Amino acid sequence: MVDVFRPADEAPEIARQAIAIGAKVLWLQLGIVSEQARQIAEAAGLTVVMNRCMGATHGLLGLGPGPHAAIDPRGGATKE
Repeated sequence: MVDVFRPADEAPEIARQAIAIGAKVLWLQLGIVSEQARQIAEAAGLTVVMNRCMGATHGLLGLGPGPHAAIDPRGGATKE
């Protein structure tokens, strides 16, 4: 998976690079949308996610505490 935190105008080239390295997913973080990158990646068989925070999505799916969980310095999330 290639996780993109770059401006949308850089996403098409990043999509090409993701294809070149054999990535299966191109994930454009919150606020990043590029139809050109989507078209490039999907044409090569990649799954594309745009304008979504991976951490928040992870939490919503019940896969962990998410990005807003308090972290215990000894490791792991707290119940706060």
